[in-house]
Amino acid sequence: MYSDSSAIVQNTSTLNQGFGGLWEAQLFDNSSLEFSGGQLGHLSLFTNATVTLSGGRIDNIYSYQIAWGWDYRVDPAEWVPNPHITIIYSGELPTLDANNYLTGLWGNGDPFSIYLSDAPEGYGYSPAIENIQFQLIPEPATLLLLSLGGLLLRRKQ
Repeated sequence: MYSDSSAIVQNTSTLNQGFGGLWEAQLFDNSSLEFSGGQLGHLSLFTNATVTLSGGRIDNIYSYQIAWGWDYRVDPAEWVPNPHITIIYSGELPTLDANNYLTGLWGNGDPFSIYLSDAPEGYGYSPAIENIQFQLIPEPATLLLLSLGGLLLRRKQ
């Protein structure tokens, strides 16, 4: 994907090189991808491309991006995180093991394990884990309790 293109993937066939699923997705420039289901072998991000991941199978993420930027809204300007990958999860915060596998639960509770591939040293890109922001989806029981609390507060008034 190039320029300002965007795509939404909600489902694919089973991953099988040359026959099913999405074997590789490369995002460049300001392109964006929403991936909520299906199977993807390799996801590569370059320049300012962004992706939101909320389900499915993703085997590898290759990040060739700088995950930091200058915030000029403050004086003096500050060097702040500027991640390009959003992972929507539930339960505990996903963890990264010594082999660079990120594991956790998607927002719907399904497990995931994704290998994070860093760009070669000396290229000037951030480690893949620095390029990820995590967004928690509350568990259904928590949402139910919040809803009931809201109804009770409304009833009192």
